[in-house]
Amino acid sequence: MDDWRVLITLYCGLLVPLALLNALGFLSRFKQRALGPFGLPRRTQEALGVLQTFYEHAPTLLGVVELDGAEIRHVYDNPAACRVLGVADGRSAGKCEGELGISLEQTRVWRAHIDKSLAQSAPVRFEFSPRNEQFFAVTVCPVTHDGALRPQFCYLAEDISEWKNNADRARIDRERLQVALDAGRLGFWDCNEKTGQVIYGGAWSAMLGYPGDFFQPWISVWQGILHPDDKARVLDILQCALDGKTEHYEAEYRLKTSVGEWLWVSVKGRVVERDADEHGVRHVGVIEDIHERRQVREQLASAARQKDEFLATLAHELRNPLAPIRTGLTILKRDPTSEMAKQSREMMERQLLHLVRLIDDLLDISRISLGRLELKKARVTVKEVVDTALEVSSPFIGANHQTLVVEIPPEEIHLFGDLTRLAQVISNLLNNSAKYSQAGARIELRVSRLGQTVLFQVIDTGLGIPSSMIERIFDMFGQVDTTLDRAQGGLGIGLALVRQLVELHNGTVKAESPGEGQGSTFTVALPIELEPPSLATGTPKTIEPLLSMPRKILIVDDNQDAADSLAMYLRTEGHCVRVAYKPSVALEMVSQFKPEMVVLDIGLPEMSGYEVARAIRAEPALSKVILVALTGWGGEKDKENAKNAGFDAHLTKPVDPAAVQNILSGYFPPVG
Repeated sequence: MDDWRVLITLYCGLLVPLALLNALGFLSRFKQRALGPFGLPRRTQEALGVLQTFYEHAPTLLGVVELDGAEIRHVYDNPAACRVLGVADGRSAGKCEGELGISLEQTRVWRAHIDKSLAQSAPVRFEFSPRNEQFFAVTVCPVTHDGALRPQFCYLAEDISEWKNNADRARIDRERLQVALDAGRLGFWDCNEKTGQVIYGGAWSAMLGYPGDFFQPWISVWQGILHPDDKARVLDILQCALDGKTEHYEAEYRLKTSVGEWLWVSVKGRVVERDADEHGVRHVGVIEDIHERRQVREQLASAARQKDEFLATLAHELRNPLAPIRTGLTILKRDPTSEMAKQSREMMERQLLHLVRLIDDLLDISRISLGRLELKKARVTVKEVVDTALEVSSPFIGANHQTLVVEIPPEEIHLFGDLTRLAQVISNLLNNSAKYSQAGARIELRVSRLGQTVLFQVIDTGLGIPSSMIERIFDMFGQVDTTLDRAQGGLGIGLALVRQLVELHNGTVKAESPGEGQGSTFTVALPIELEPPSLATGTPKTIEPLLSMPRKILIVDDNQDAADSLAMYLRTEGHCVRVAYKPSVALEMVSQFKPEMVVLDIGLPEMSGYEVARAIRAEPALSKVILVALTGWGGEKDKENAKNAGFDAHLTKPVDPAAVQNILSGYFPPVG
């Protein structure tokens, strides 16, 4: 009966390697003590031989260790374990780990898990790495039997290096993929149409600003932020792919961001799984942020349309004077001495002058765009500028039977600029008002002084300007009404030329209008010449240092009165100032105006001042712009937030206008 118990124990032990180790130890001791000189029965010996063959040839590391005080001593290690230990088969028995060359650090790892197994009287599993890129999944289990002098443990260690290294490489690949997705602002999805579940991955949160847990695994999340005007079109495209009409699908549409704005995205996907009826049940794809790209595309398309309209207008305007010139030449050929011939010559001179003006405007725009326009600056009076402008505009206004009223201060006001170009600015504004006002209308030219700035205002009661065009009226090819422009004549570049000439004189120009049919007001602000350069020869005159040179400043504040009052103050200091009441307008102005300083309100509609600051800092060409935060919150945290957003200075409302001038003086040293 004892022999059968041994065999049963052996065969049951084959089911679990740990039990096999336990059985092996038990049988070995049984052979030595219980059976004595009689030995084991034949069947038992055969079973032990099978076990010995299994342990010797198993690729898994198997063995028994025991605790000897603070040491771990090896009782038995199979050949696979001996190879890892770096000893010959059977040479590890009786040796402690230090004698086998195992480091103290590794011994501590094993000892901690062995102690845990002993305390719990149960197997403990852990991962162990004896060297780089080699990993084992280890299980230790206490061996309990009568007569054991020391606590013994059997272990089983399975080599998981290939799996572990592949998992690490897969993790690294996933991390690289995530970096690429984040850098490219790309997201991906994997949608199961049957369950409605979706796996969202990549830059969904970065693109749209939602927290990571917002994108729960349901398709309804995506549908909930899809623009209502795009939903039917996008779902129809997807349905065509699910029905098998198209293999791939792609679309551009808008998604709502966390701040309520609409972001243009592009998606490309395909159906990867279909049911028995060939209906798509699973599709995957990628989503890309194309908002800026689409804006640029729309701007380019708009610019192309404006260019085409301009070229059509140019052709029309050039043909208009050519027709009467051709007719006049025919009359001169027939009878060059007649009264009709005299009238024809006068008419041809007028039309030729008109052609010259058109060409001059084109050349001026081209020279300014290329930076080749040279100003012949000198000390001039405001009266000289007005008189020169009236010489050009009065005949045109008179021909339209309109009334021109001029108001100019009695004192002499000096400017430092190009007389011809300054007069051209005023005459262009007067001609523009005359062109868009009815016959008999009243046109006013008012000149006034505001601190160290002179204001030229041209006021009419003509057709007015739509609110949507106020910010674009000075853009190249930015015409209010193409049909009307063609009817009234002109290329639509006069106001663009005005703005560029004014800015070359460190001034500003703006347009105001209550609306269509209610007239308009154009205001030009130019710095007054305080002390002209000395023209005397000999010893130069000593000149006191100026506070600062005139600078280009943009003020962004949705409080129009606050913005305008600060702008007026800075203009009195001789600076070139522009104002924006909305962040979107401000960002457009920054690109076009290229200010040296931006005074930026934090509490703005559409987007915060911090977001506007980050957008400005993101443009390499604007890296040197001085950003000044203007806010009603003046705590240390607010100043820190402003600094983190890229601001150079922080002002708390109500702001002293002189503080802005002080900041300018700090960043732009005084000049002599």
